Amino acid sequence: MSESLAVAGSIIEVVLPPDNVYAKAMADAAAASAALAQFYSGVTAAASRPIYPDYATGNAATSAGQFFFVAASGSYALYVHGTATALAPFPILDPATGRLIVAADASFGGATAPSNTAGYLGQAQVNGLYPCISLNGTVAGRKWSMGVSATGIWELWDNNAAATRLTVDTSGNILFGGDGTQDLGGPSRRGDTAFFQVGAINTCDGREKTPRRPLTAGEVRAAKRIAGIIGIFQYLREVELKGDAARHHCGPIAQEIWAIMADEGLIDPLQETVDPDCCYGLLGWDRWDAQPAVEEVRDEEGNLIVAARPAREAGERFNIREGQLAFFMIAGQEARLAALEAGL
Repeated sequence: MSESLAVAGSIIEVVLPPDNVYAKAMADAAAASAALAQFYSGVTAAASRPIYPDYATGNAATSAGQFFFVAASGSYALYVHGTATALAPFPILDPATGRLIVAADASFGGATAPSNTAGYLGQAQVNGLYPCISLNGTVAGRKWSMGVSATGIWELWDNNAAATRLTVDTSGNILFGGDGTQDLGGPSRRGDTAFFQVGAINTCDGREKTPRRPLTAGEVRAAKRIAGIIGIFQYLREVELKGDAARHHCGPIAQEIWAIMADEGLIDPLQETVDPDCCYGLLGWDRWDAQPAVEEVRDEEGNLIVAARPAREAGERFNIREGQLAFFMIAGQEARLAALEAGL
């Protein structure tokens, strides 16, 4: 099929596609144009169903596969078949600022955060936090929420345990959610170096301790022997990285301390088939299980879904509490000096 078109005294022949293809294309273009015009021409909460390929009349889609958006209160609500209740508000992109604007109680993933959602933003209060960001762990079944409380404190809330895990107060102080119930780091997830203007503060309130007792004769002997094994060493990891430039440190070796304490009859000796156990806080031992490697996962658009994580072998490690060990040796040396002075 062809038609002639006169333009400025000339005749231009235009070749058109077959009638059925042409008619369908024109119909699709007209439908799309009408939908866009309706979408941008003062949509209201009670009208406007600018969704292709199908939408329902009234305030609810009535057949499977039908859905539509309704603009109201600064966001677009998504309605699906068979319900008059919006599934979730959608944000509006402000062309002037590039910001996403949501209604006061708008959310992603639904107000009730079903277990298969990735999370939601700007949801109404969770444990008094508002505005709130909630994240659901679909594999571990863990749900976390974070936001600002009525007193202006930022909180990380564990929905499963119904407990605050971390807070930042209005002065910028970072606080644990509980008192003496959480650790910082772990045996296989250690930090490297901590920088503080002043030292750490440890609880030393007599109302929270049993009555103090002096060191036994065996403890005094152990303290003397431990003081004799303190020397200079380098960490093997640092030697691998820095060679001769690796720093020299001063201190004891935990296994040697263990051997001395056991030799004095204070604790059980180390055995290959038995997990070490020590009743003194100055000595410790921890073990962790192996974890498989996790491969990186991305969606079709290249967005990161799961970050890669290397495998971790099972392991174990000895440790000491330097402050308690120092006090132990000081008390032992004082007991020895007192005994010498008494014999003069």
